[in-house]
Amino acid sequence: QPPLQKEEIVSAVASGTDLLSELQEDTDYFENWGEFEEGAIEGIDAFDLLRPIYGNFKKYMGRFSPRLALGGTVSVAGFLTRHWFNIHYQTNFLMLCIAPPGAGKNRTKELVQRILSAEHYAQKNLSDAVCQKIGTAPALMKFLAERNGVVLTIIDEFGEYLREIKAKNASPHRADLEPAIKELYSGSPFSIPVLKGDMEVAKTIANPFFSMMGLGTESIFHFFSKADFINGFLSRLLIFREPKPGAPLTFEESTRVSEGEFQLVLPSQAPFVEAVRPQWSKDAQEYFDAFTKLYTKKQHTIEYDLEKQHLYARLGENALRLSVLTSNSEGHISLQGMKWAVRLIIDCFQSKMTLLNRYFFTGVSQELLEKGLRVIKKITVKRRSDQVRKSEFMRFANLTLKEEDLVLKEMEARELINTFVERNTNYKLTQWIRINKT
Repeated sequence: QPPLQKEEIVSAVASGTDLLSELQEDTDYFENWGEFEEGAIEGIDAFDLLRPIYGNFKKYMGRFSPRLALGGTVSVAGFLTRHWFNIHYQTNFLMLCIAPPGAGKNRTKELVQRILSAEHYAQKNLSDAVCQKIGTAPALMKFLAERNGVVLTIIDEFGEYLREIKAKNASPHRADLEPAIKELYSGSPFSIPVLKGDMEVAKTIANPFFSMMGLGTESIFHFFSKADFINGFLSRLLIFREPKPGAPLTFEESTRVSEGEFQLVLPSQAPFVEAVRPQWSKDAQEYFDAFTKLYTKKQHTIEYDLEKQHLYARLGENALRLSVLTSNSEGHISLQGMKWAVRLIIDCFQSKMTLLNRYFFTGVSQELLEKGLRVIKKITVKRRSDQVRKSEFMRFANLTLKEEDLVLKEMEARELINTFVERNTNYKLTQWIRINKT
């Protein structure tokens, strides 16, 4: 195959086709991939995009804590994609390593630091030690401004860090750091103080979110208030949780996820939320209660797609996708899970949505998904010609786009296109769909 161009690489990584799906069949895929001199992007060989990510994932996935290795791998994948492909959003990515002693945090942090040690972006990284030395909001903003808002931060035990800087006896120079961090990763634009007391309004961070890695700890929730729900801070909070041994994860009473699986959840779905709610401020409890009541209304539903292991929470215009990444029988994270994780992260970074409070992730309704899969099954019949397949697929896509709420339906159609590309083995048709799906 000819060298992939930038857009094709992003598309392939995001949709899980070609690049990652072939890993399931050929473990030496990266060794045989070949050179991509013509596909080099700003002096960086495209060959280097995924090789270190997959290499480190493969190295660590069979060790003590494969889920932490996956969490670090996925976080780095998103960061590299944002950095290398120069997506126009100013994005800050904060990865939190939260896990009990001996769970493999240090190993994972070493993995991430090793990937980030390349000359291309070594100066972009902000370690936990450096972060804790930046004791004021202006210093934090200045640091980010100097790096154009592109920072991956690794902070260990972030809940305790927040507790420390918010404590009554905390030094004055740290008093404003906690709200500054929360403002930085909320939906609000932030300002950078400059000389002579002037304020320079920075570019709005349109796509920031947290990535917590490891065992969820309730200490992080002690500092949330009603404002954090309203301004979009919590809509950008993802938690990588590793389940306690012998404790299956429960989303709903009728939906249980087997032990050993790895989940990405929002705080509203975290099993430990009920235990920490009494420690929240009163207004946070009231707003959280109002938020959860949305699930009981007919127009707001929770759907679980067993085939793709996705949980879709439909909250009117707010459609949240919560992804469950499955493990294989040996307890290792499956490459299918890795594929969806990478796609999930990159979707965030390359999304062209500006109102992330309204659309953070876009889920596909169960009815539309089933309809789409039936169409896909029809058009992937081998005896049919490519032209017939394309015609039937586009007819379905066009019908979808004519329904109400065009923006959401268009996103659902794209989701179906990605599903189609993923399932289709015909290379020419796959290329055609990839080129024409926009």
